[in-house]
Amino acid sequence: MLTPNTTTIQLFAQAADSTPQTALLIEFDNESDNGATIVSIEGENQSDLLVSVTGAFSALDLLVLDAMIKTEEGRVMDVFRVTTGRGEQIEEDDWGSVRQHVLSACSNSSRSSKPAIYGVAAESEETKQ
Repeated sequence: MLTPNTTTIQLFAQAADSTPQTALLIEFDNESDNGATIVSIEGENQSDLLVSVTGAFSALDLLVLDAMIKTEEGRVMDVFRVTTGRGEQIEEDDWGSVRQHVLSACSNSSRSSKPAIYGVAAESEETKQ
């Protein structure tokens, strides 16, 4: 079972608690490549999407071997070859967890895009809400 570190859990929990899930289709495939899991992400392009996706992978100790990134007419069609930190495919039982972490990381948010330091948003950001 993949488990993110404590800091990651807090960051993803903040995103999940405050926003609806973003409209991304995330599919997994262990059949096409014996050495990696193919993760396909399709949906509306958004600011920092690639950073959010790769950050979610990293938080779960998943390694991106290759990526094909395509943005066309405001939509993304990204394909990643990913392995666990042990160099194995992601087990099917873990796909749901990985999907949830990626969606949480990519959620559109009304919260500040600036990081909260020690769980406290900058004072100027809190007055905007």
